[in-house]
Amino acid sequence: MPTAQPHLSPMPTKEHYLLIADYTITAYGQTITVPRFFHYDGASVPAIAWQATYEPFHPDVMAAALVHDWLYYVHHANQTPIDRDLADNILETLFRQNGVSYVKLQMMMAAVRMAGYLVWDNSAENKAVLKHVFTALKADGETEPGIWQKYCLRPDMF
Repeated sequence: MPTAQPHLSPMPTKEHYLLIADYTITAYGQTITVPRFFHYDGASVPAIAWQATYEPFHPDVMAAALVHDWLYYVHHANQTPIDRDLADNILETLFRQNGVSYVKLQMMMAAVRMAGYLVWDNSAENKAVLKHVFTALKADGETEPGIWQKYCLRPDMF
């Protein structure tokens, strides 16, 4: 059964979409909530590969990419540290749930597993995104303990 689609709004100044409502999903035994105010660039598929796989915001890969990107930012699920392998396995599970064909799945997962190490460690830009999300959640009435409990996000991550 396909996963529900997240509620997103385009960001005209970037090639990103902004999550406008929390997005919760359970996959690979993990419940993950991606917070509103998080933005991402869709599935990181080079344009040259779009014909063979998918465009970044195709419905079959959009939700899976959102969850995967969030896991790569926070490195936690259910307040427990996770490694890249688990984050990638969750991505693969979500792709399968959405009916991504075997061939496309193999191509996309090979690329993720080969190149994921390049973005696993958060850059200064990624840390700025985490700080923005945290600050926006607090301004929206969330508490620090609640942000950690629900989204696995703490100030020491940025």
